Amino acid sequence: MTALSLASYACRLQASGNRVSIDVSPERVGLEVNGVPVAFNPSCVNIVPLFEIFVEGEYEAPEVLSGLRGRDVIDVGANVGDTALYFVLNGARKVIAVEPLPNVAKCAEENVRLSGAADKVKVVNTALGGRPVDVPCDQAVYSSGSFSTLKSSGPCRVPGVTLSDLLRMVDDPYLLKIDCEGCEAEAILGPER
Repeated sequence: MTALSLASYACRLQASGNRVSIDVSPERVGLEVNGVPVAFNPSCVNIVPLFEIFVEGEYEAPEVLSGLRGRDVIDVGANVGDTALYFVLNGARKVIAVEPLPNVAKCAEENVRLSGAADKVKVVNTALGGRPVDVPCDQAVYSSGSFSTLKSSGPCRVPGVTLSDLLRMVDDPYLLKIDCEGCEAEAILGPER
């Protein structure tokens, strides 16, 4: 399914004049667009968000992506790193990828490593909201996209960060993507609201 999702995206990109190649093996599924590679470990993929991002084009906003090249992104709710790698494919210079689930953050790190993007993507295992949060240690990757720190807890404690903390981690903030299943209001308006 990972390969099919990326193949669909590759076909769209190729039809619009991009140089695209796909490489599939049992250990990795890779996509290269105009010399920029991304790769996923098949066991570190949540297929629903991958499909939404690469097939349905959930983040394809030409007016936004056109200004992304060479700029910085904060990606809250990074999951397995799929959106962070999507932003790298679209020219992001640096992505801070925030993911509260420890095992899912490890998958994001693995996907970033496989992509050779460790110099562009920093995965941070923390929760947005400014206070430590208790989360499951081994949330199933296939269901991690719907996890909410507001509705679930577990035995692993992860630190909390504020939006201000994250903004201090980038030099040229351009894009803030927040998909944290309910923490958006507190993150933007502050804990007092």
